[in-house]
Formats: sequence, structure tokens, C-alpha cells
Amino acid sequence: MYTEVFTHHPAPNKGAELRATLEERSRAANSAGSPHLVGQLLYAAEPTFVNAIRHESLAALEDYGNRRAGDPSFQAFLSKTAVADARPPSSALYESLVAAAPTGAVTYALWRTFYPAPGKVGELRAAIEKRAHTPSPGAVGKVVYSHIHGPDRNHFVLITLFPSLAAYESYFKAQPTDPAVQAFAAQVGGIAAAGGRSDLYRVLLPFPG
Repeated sequence: MYTEVFTHHPAPNKGAELRATLEERSRAANSAGSPHLVGQLLYAAEPTFVNAIRHESLAALEDYGNRRAGDPSFQAFLSKTAVADARPPSSALYESLVAAAPTGAVTYALWRTFYPAPGKVGELRAAIEKRAHTPSPGAVGKVVYSHIHGPDRNHFVLITLFPSLAAYESYFKAQPTDPAVQAFAAQVGGIAAAGGRSDLYRVLLPFPG
């Protein structure tokens, strides 16, 4: 499975308009059977929305691109975002290594980005996948992405899903005393390069169940 992620930055006073446009397009796509998600990056340097699109295969991604090229509604969407965006959106393609089966509603998502140290790609991937299959307090699921194309260098993303900020609070308060967390941190410390980061998103429109 593959996921395209488009990152949008609204022009001044266009945040509500951009959000509404992204949600309108995504709801229509979800109704047509193309899984879309809309999220908002919290505590960021500037207002940021993401629009994620899930595809079963690269062939399905290609077919989706061919279909929307001649879709009048997609052209209208592009016209609306051209006015509401501060600049053209950036895009990235990820392969889904661990897919989520959330056990509850998803309202927040913690993205943790890890860059492999030289020669440690396989080890880092295995460590992150193992961590994704380890339960965490407050979390309702985990996802692992592998970056394939985009402006950043190749990396892995461990996404932990939460139903509320209260659940997220339970998660981070448990971190310092959780043996599994300490073991993961110690292992990753030797196989991940500098530059990793942690980003919190509010999920405005989740992928359909």
C-alpha cells in the first residue's frame, strides 16, 4: 500500500477556505472509494494542512492520476487551492510497512521521523516495525511509513494514533518509565542519524474505516 501526502500552507486569511476545500474534495473522493485524509499540523512555524491519499498499489496510483487529469471536479479543486494556498503544495510518496487497524476514533496522530545511519536501514526498519506492534498507553493504533520520493532524504515514520489529547497525555506521561520505550530508544540511538523529529497532527477528516 502507498500513501501520497500533500502539504499545504494557506495564504493570509485563507486558512478556513483552504481547509473547507480540502475537506470537500476528500469527502467526495471517500464517497467514490478513494481513501483521503485531511490533517492539520499543530505547534508549527506556520499554518499547515496535509491531504493524504491512500493507494493499494503503484498501478492504482497511476490509474488515479490518469482519471483525475480529465476530471472537471479536480480541476475546480486545483483552481480553489491555487487561490487559498500561499505557495504550491509540496508532495511526498510513502510505502506503508505497517497498516493501522484503529481500535477507536482517531483524532490526533503523532508522527516521529527517523533517518537511518549509514548501513543501518534494515536494522532501523526492523526496530520501528517491532515498536509499531508494541501497545502503548492511550494509543488506538500505529502505522509505519517508508519515504520513497519527496523533497526530504529517505526516512521512516512511526505514526501513533490517539482518540483525544487526554489519551496522548497518558502516552507521553508513561514514556519515562516504560521499559519497552527505553529499550527502543537505546536501540535506535545507535542506528538512527541526527535530524529526527516529532510532529503532532490533528486529524480533521480521517481515512474511512
